[in-house]
Amino acid sequence: KSYYLVYADMSQSIDDIFYADGCPEMVFNVGIDFLRNNEIEPWAKVIGQIVDPLKIQARGKGLSFGIWFQPHGLALLSKIPQVEFQNQSLPAEEFLTTALLDSIGNLLLDNRISQLIALLNGYFEKLASEKSQKKGLQLLQFATAELMKPSSSISLNSLADRSNVSSRYLQKLFLEKVGLRPKQLQRIARFQKGLSHVSIFGDRPSTSATYQAGYFDQS
Repeated sequence: KSYYLVYADMSQSIDDIFYADGCPEMVFNVGIDFLRNNEIEPWAKVIGQIVDPLKIQARGKGLSFGIWFQPHGLALLSKIPQVEFQNQSLPAEEFLTTALLDSIGNLLLDNRISQLIALLNGYFEKLASEKSQKKGLQLLQFATAELMKPSSSISLNSLADRSNVSSRYLQKLFLEKVGLRPKQLQRIARFQKGLSHVSIFGDRPSTSATYQAGYFDQS
C-alpha cells in the first residue's frame, strides 16, 4: 500500500498506542528500540492484523522504515493462515531470507532509501506475478476495496455474489489471506474514518462525524 520513513530523536522513552487499521506491517529500525510489555522487539519485525489497541514504547535516535501492506499483502510472504498473526509481532526472518534482510539493513545504514524501495518493489512485484497467486490476489483486491470504501454497508452475501464465490469460501479466504473476517475489516474501516475525523476536529466525535462514519449512534 505504501512505504513510510521516520527520523526520530527520542532521548526519553515515548509511549504510543496503535489502533486497528486493517493493514499488516513490516518495520525496520536503525538506532530506535520499540518495546512491547517492556521487552525490546527485533530490529526487523512483522506486525499482524491488530484487533486490540496496541501499546508500544519507543526510544533512541535513528530511523524507522516501514511497509504498510494492503489487507491481504502479507499473505504473499507466508503460507501460514494470517489469522494466526493477529496482534502478533514476529521477527522478519520468518518471512524474508537472510540475504534480503542483510541488504535491507545495509541500505538503511547508508541511508540509501531510493535503492531500498527499488529493491523491495522488485521483490514484491515478482511474488505477485506468480501464477499461483494471481487468482486469489484479484479476488481479494476487489473484495477488500469494496469493504474499505467509506461507510461501506455491503453484506457478505452480496460481496460473495459479486466475487462469484460462496460466502463460506470468502470467509475462509479472508481468515487465511487477510487475517480478519470480512465484517471485521468493514468495521475497522468505519472506525478509522471516525478516528480520522476525531484527530482533525477534536477529542469528542460530533454527531455528524458519527453518522458520516456509518454509525447509528455515538455510543
